[in-house]
This record gives sequence, structure tokens and C-alpha cells, in this order.
Amino acid sequence: MTLPVSYLKITDSINEIEIEKEIQTKEIIKEKDVVFDFEKGEFVYNGLEPERIFDRVEIIKQWIKKLFYTERDRWNCYIKDSGYPFGINLYKYRGQQLYPNMDLIELIKDDIYNSLLNHRDIKEVHCLQLIQVDDKMYCGFIIELEEESFEMEEVLNVK
Repeated sequence: MTLPVSYLKITDSINEIEIEKEIQTKEIIKEKDVVFDFEKGEFVYNGLEPERIFDRVEIIKQWIKKLFYTERDRWNCYIKDSGYPFGINLYKYRGQQLYPNMDLIELIKDDIYNSLLNHRDIKEVHCLQLIQVDDKMYCGFIIELEEESFEMEEVLNVK
């Protein structure tokens, strides 16, 4: 008994889709991203093309900046079906003095740590520290990628 021609066409199409998926996952995609300057409030690009092509570390640093500026659970577009949601819930702690409340500091550190590990290229976060001076909170940490690592510091207003 032979299978109908329509069934054979469907299986061929499914096989082609699977092969294309394998090719896409194996293919190294050169990322070209436009960077946003948070101080000036504008994108860094010249006309239709970016001024330069940014490497993976620059793109991850921009992702981290966006993470710290995004308030989780404020907008539905940042909710994901799986994994840890994008953004950080720091707006709940505005106006509070963090020190000497160590439980509050550990909750914020845990939130930042889990949010940072949400990125697919970040393998580990080391030396996560929070320091509050007046109305600013300084958050420093070391990001470990597969090939390299880098240090980063973010300054947040908590007034």
C-alpha cells in the first residue's frame, strides 16, 4: 500500500523546515544593533546605518541598561511565557532607606541577579553589590560570558 501524494508532500515540507531550523541554529549570525544613549535620550546612529557595528559585549551592556530602566509588571509587553520576566521591581523601594535593613537589600540583590541571568549569553553574575548614597543606589557586578567577562556599574535614583 502506498501513501497518498499529499501526505508525502507534507512530510517533505516538514523535513525541509527541520533542516532549515538546524541551519539557522548552526549559523553564526553577526549581530548589528543600534545603541541608545540614555544621557542624551537618543539612538546612536548616523542616517539609515548605525555609526559602528557593536560587538557582543556592547550589546549585552545595552541590554543590562534597558533591564535596569524597565519596571517589571508595569507593562504587559515585557511579560514572557517562560523564564524570569524582563525588568526589575525597584520602584517598590523608592523613598526607603535600604541600610541597615539587610533583608531588603538581599531581596533587591536576588531580583537583580535573577533578572541578569535571564539573558541567554550571561553564564554567571559575580560580586553583586549595592550601595545607597543619599538618593542614589550604586549597583556593581561582574558578568561572566562564555568567552569573556566584564565589570559593570549602574546608578539608579531611589528618591
